[in-house]
Amino acid sequence: MNTAIRGRKSIATTLAFTSISLMLFGGAASASVTVGSSIDLDPDFNRYTEAYQVQFSPASPSSKAYAVQYNLDSVEILNPTTRAISGSISVGDGPAAIAFTPDGTQAFVANYPGNSTNIIDSSTNTVVATVPVPGGPYDVTISPDGNFAVFPCYDDSSIKVMSVETHAIVKTIRIKHSGVWGARFTPNGKTLFAVGNNSGDVVMIDMTKKKVIKKISMRGYPWWLEVSPDGKEVMVTDYIDGESTIAVISVKKKKKIANIPIGTSIYSVAYAPDGDHAYVLNPDTRVVSVIDVATRAIVDTFTTTGTDPLVITFNPAGTLGMIGDRYGLITTFTPY
Repeated sequence: MNTAIRGRKSIATTLAFTSISLMLFGGAASASVTVGSSIDLDPDFNRYTEAYQVQFSPASPSSKAYAVQYNLDSVEILNPTTRAISGSISVGDGPAAIAFTPDGTQAFVANYPGNSTNIIDSSTNTVVATVPVPGGPYDVTISPDGNFAVFPCYDDSSIKVMSVETHAIVKTIRIKHSGVWGARFTPNGKTLFAVGNNSGDVVMIDMTKKKVIKKISMRGYPWWLEVSPDGKEVMVTDYIDGESTIAVISVKKKKKIANIPIGTSIYSVAYAPDGDHAYVLNPDTRVVSVIDVATRAIVDTFTTTGTDPLVITFNPAGTLGMIGDRYGLITTFTPY
């Protein structure tokens, strides 16, 4: 059995007791963030679940959240209110990411080794279409107008643009030698930012012309990025062993304007929906750093319940956060 799985039981038990104590006695894991009860996708500790990320359903965020299970080729349906697993959907080989259309009626799953996407009807929780996406789609994001599903493909360093209506790939944007890892739209849908993990840069793409307009160099290896809710800035996790930072990019100026020191390791970042704070994950220490966006200062930290946390997401109201975990122990927390 994997040592991380063996060690998870004692960690989970300790942290679960801490979480219960916090809820009973009104304490908080830190000044303003309260870590709640976790959702355990592998209570028997006998599966390598690889629950990379969780996404809330825009149509019913209080009752449905979807967790991709990379190693199990499935999507688990979670109830954020009761913290219970309410169903499971079989999908393609190695689901790495999931994204909803803005109206919440459909979810697109990126199957990385399977080179495909499954399209889920969220009203029935069934796969209604499976479409090839060559090149190793490692992420998926939906345009704000709901017209396009965009797949950053790591293996062939490309961005595949798919019509949500027809499920046809209408454009392939090549980004040489980039190992493109993830991508996010600005709120107006005009610009797409993508991480070039191998090339060490962030790419700006004009989505009207569907072509690269700028490459912005990072200090090290960018892993993840998020666009601020107001569309003015982008935060990028810039990994250098021992010197990792958050790079802040100005959308208007098309350049990096700040570096925020974080620590020895770094993976993902997420803005809270109100845009006031950003949350940065260190998977090695399981510590989440909370950044005040206005001052660019770290104002708080808290520790996840999972042993190998990966991606942070929030419900649309910003009242609940979830953190995916490689070993299936999903952290829940109440943010600022």
